[in-house]
Amino acid sequence: MKKAVWILLILVFLIGISGCGSKLDSNKFSPPEWIQGEWADAYKTNHYKFTDDNIILTTDIISMNFKELYKDVAVNETATGNLYEIKIGSGYDSEYKFAKTSDTTLNYWITSSGLTVGPVELIKQ
Repeated sequence: MKKAVWILLILVFLIGISGCGSKLDSNKFSPPEWIQGEWADAYKTNHYKFTDDNIILTTDIISMNFKELYKDVAVNETATGNLYEIKIGSGYDSEYKFAKTSDTTLNYWITSSGLTVGPVELIKQ
């Protein structure tokens, strides 16, 4: 059942990003230091790798390099000591929200096409 939910989440996300069309010369992702590294959910279904200038999401069926995927799309980031938010598209067609719950865990939510999934706990690898 959980796998079906994740497949649905990925499909909703892919539909949401297909509507993104704002053009920019470049985007630079800047994940805060506290989130940099590798994170995965308890089932190892979603694996995130945060670097100083990129995010890579790998699942059982896809791999998404944010720097490449969103290079021609408007990106708005907000980062604090416990929260990292990414809004994608001129009308914020998709949003990612990561909230630090401890040094080794965080919760995340994805909103696409008005549908929010989460919170899902990620564990530092």
